[in-house]
Amino acid sequence: MKMKESIEKLQDDNMKGIELHTQKIDAKNKVIETIELNLKQMEAEKDCIIKKHKDELEQINRKHKEEIENIEFEMLKTVHDAQKSLDEENVKIN
Repeated sequence: MKMKESIEKLQDDNMKGIELHTQKIDAKNKVIETIELNLKQMEAEKDCIIKKHKDELEQINRKHKEEIENIEFEMLKTVHDAQKSLDEENVKIN
């Protein structure tokens, strides 16, 4: 009878051990899931920040391009006006 009780106790201890290990594995899986979710959230935030900065840089580039075009236009206008003025002076001289 003692042998049977010892076997039952060992089986019971084994089941408790298995249950404890299962709980530990479940807890570790939960931690892994949480880390994966945090990583996905951080990735989404990173993508959002990159998009925001990219949009800002594109806007700055457009603004600078417009400014350069305006400066080039003013330079061409100044050269044209100067050439016109020189042509008028040449006509007066001739």
